[in-house]
Amino acid sequence: MTLKRTPIQRPGGAELVRRIAEETQELPPTRREATDLVQTPPLVSVAPITATEQINFRGSPEMARLLAKLAAEQGSIRLVIARLLSAAGHDVPQIDLAPPPGRRRLLG
Repeated sequence: MTLKRTPIQRPGGAELVRRIAEETQELPPTRREATDLVQTPPLVSVAPITATEQINFRGSPEMARLLAKLAAEQGSIRLVIARLLSAAGHDVPQIDLAPPPGRRRLLG
C-alpha cells in the first residue's frame, strides 16, 4: 500500500493581500518611509552592538555542578568566567563583567 499526498490549494501572496485588505485598511503601516527615519531623531539611546562568540567545552560532572552553583550565585556562567579571568589579572572587557540589562537571571 502506498500513500498518496492530497494536493493542497494554497492562495498566493497577492490573493492573501486581496482577502485581508478590507479588514486591515484602518491599521497604521508597520514600516516608516526612509525620509521619516532621517528626519526623526531616535527617542531612546541605543547601546552599540558588539559581536559575540559562542563558547562551549566539555568538563567533568563535578566541574559542571560547580559552575552551575557559581552561575546561580553570580547570575550567569559568563559572569563567573569573566570575573575569574579579571581576578587572575586578565584584561576583560567591561561589557563581559556586567549582566546585560533586562535579561533573565539564574535563581539559586
